[in-house]
Order: sequence, then structure tokens, then C-alpha cells
Amino acid sequence: MSDKASETKELVTWTCEFPTVKKETSWTVGQKHILSCRGDLIEKLQEPVSIDIKSPPKKTQDGQEIPEDPNKNYALKVLGVKNIDNKSIDLVVTSYKPGQYKDVSFSIIGKEGQAIEVEPTSWEVTSSMTKENSNGFGPTSPLYLSLSWWYWGSIVGAIALMGLIVLTRLVLHLRWKGMLREMKSHATPLGATNQFYKDVRTLQGLYVPVKGESISSEKVVEYWRELEKAFHLYLVRQFQAPALHWSSARVLKLVSKKLNHVHSKRANSSLKTVFSEFKKGSTVSQGLQIKDIQQMEKLCQSYIELVKKIDQRGEK
Repeated sequence: MSDKASETKELVTWTCEFPTVKKETSWTVGQKHILSCRGDLIEKLQEPVSIDIKSPPKKTQDGQEIPEDPNKNYALKVLGVKNIDNKSIDLVVTSYKPGQYKDVSFSIIGKEGQAIEVEPTSWEVTSSMTKENSNGFGPTSPLYLSLSWWYWGSIVGAIALMGLIVLTRLVLHLRWKGMLREMKSHATPLGATNQFYKDVRTLQGLYVPVKGESISSEKVVEYWRELEKAFHLYLVRQFQAPALHWSSARVLKLVSKKLNHVHSKRANSSLKTVFSEFKKGSTVSQGLQIKDIQQMEKLCQSYIELVKKIDQRGEK
């Protein structure tokens, strides 16, 4: 009894029309129009919504049943939903099959399988081919190039090369803008130097063992990597250098340009040493000890203090 009641509830009959189709203009294949349907109150259909066209069974003269057209639903295809509620639905539809469709019955089906039966509706769809272009463009004479093939090939190659250069520059520009946004996200009110020292103190509290305790080799490696990351973030904040993404050579070159001072050679040499020691430690990570990290902290601090002095001299 409940199954029959639910089936009766689902099969509701509505009336539909195409308000955007005018009598003076034809509906051509691929054009979008509005299918507007109204009817009795029902449970709201859930998207996505589709249309199922019903075609009455046809038989041949000798009584054999003709198979149903598998492309029948291309006569009325749903592209989108403009409005949907309990008493109405407005769909954006198109047709990919030209022809006269008279008193066609179809169903509007929701995501959950609930169906709305539509009273027989008529429409006509014409082909986009006109009488003028249905026969093609007629005979054309062969084209002749007065210049040799390599001339045109070089022009095409030059255009392709220019396009590649423009595309490469655009990609690099967008990538740089993305790195700038990321670098700005690392900004801190403490400043680059104070933030680095704070990060080092935090790391010491997390990894340096209390007297009498030991630390695993895995934790020592993790400590080393976190210190390296903290130093790279210092370079990001101090020089706006994408140290988290660039190689040490590129970062060193950018920092050298920004430290345009007579004492910057010493600082650049110190930075080179820091990068070199970080690389060595990463290579032999299993042999790292706490004392190695403490020495690395002093190297980083030495470089940072050099930069600090250069900044102070520049202000004078």
C-alpha cells in the first residue's frame, strides 16, 4: 500500500511552455531557451535535473517492434536550472536534433528519481544550415605561394618563439607574485632578527635535553632541519628573498645586491659559510650531535649580527 502511494505521489502532471521561443523567429539547433513548467504542489526536485522523452512503441509492417531511438533525449536537453520550487521549475534547455515535435510527452526527473509527468508539448527545431551554405562554398582555385616555404616557415617559427617567450615571462611573473604573497605571510611585528632569536629559543626548549637525559638521532636531525628553516625564514623577512624555494646560490646573489655596502663582502662570505655548513650537515645527518647544532646557531648569529651592523652604518 505504501509503495503505491509513493508512486502516485511521484507521478505528478504539469504543463510546460517555451516562453523565449517567438513565433517570428525559429529555434535552431544548439540555441538555448527556457522551459517553464507549472503544476500542483509537490516535493521539490533535487538537482541535477534531466528530461526523459517518451516515444510510443512503433512496429514494422510485418509486426516487428522497432527499437527505441537511443538519441531521442537529444531533442530536448537540460543545460541548467534557473528556478526550482514545489510548484514550478524553469530550465535552460537546448535541442541537438532538428525536426517538428508535436504533442510530445516527457518527464522531468530529479536526482532522487522523483518524476514530474508533463502534458504533451510541441516545439520545432530547425537546422543551423541555411540554403546559401547547405551546398558548401563552391569550387575554389588553388592557392599559390610566391615565396619559398622556408620564408613562411621562419615567420611561423619566429611567432611561435615570441609566443613561448611571452608565455614563459608570464608564468615566471605569476610565480614571483605567488612567492611575494607567501613571503608577506611570514611577516612578523618582531622583525627578522628578533623573530629568529625567538625561534632559536623555542627550538632549544623543544630539543635540547635536560642534564642527565639523552636525545635520539632522529630528534637531532629534526632539530637541524628546523634550525635551517628558521634561518631561511630570517632571510625571507630580512631581504624579501624566497629562500624557501630558491637555491642557496640564487639567494646569495640577491642578498649581495641588497647589501650594497663596503662591508658586505664579509657578510656574503659568512652567508656562504652558513649555507655550506647546512648542506654538509644534511649530507651526514645521521652523525649529527647537539654540539654541531649549537655551533651552527653561533654561525647563524654571527652572520645576523654582521647584517645588523651594516644596516646601522647605512642609516648613519
